Amino acid sequence: MKTITLQKAIKLIRATKGTVFSTTFIKRTDGSLRTLVGRLEVTKGVTGKGMAFDPFDKGLIPIYDFQKQAFRMINCDTIQKISVRGKEYQVK
Repeated sequence: MKTITLQKAIKLIRATKGTVFSTTFIKRTDGSLRTLVGRLEVTKGVTGKGMAFDPFDKGLIPIYDFQKQAFRMINCDTIQKISVRGKEYQVK
């Protein structure tokens, strides 16, 4: 498993462009560890109104979660691991 910086991990997630990936992070709400399998750029269920805020300004990445069949936010500051295209990365 390769170790990468947080900035590189965020760039890697943004570069997935719709590819399925998994990430392990610490939830903001209760501090528990969560593994999410999902992808970016999903348009299912999007109304076109947009969000009332910019999630990237608040340190969040919006992702469609396949397990819960809904959109979720990843806290960028607490990403522990990501797995993209069969490669795993530890975030330091």
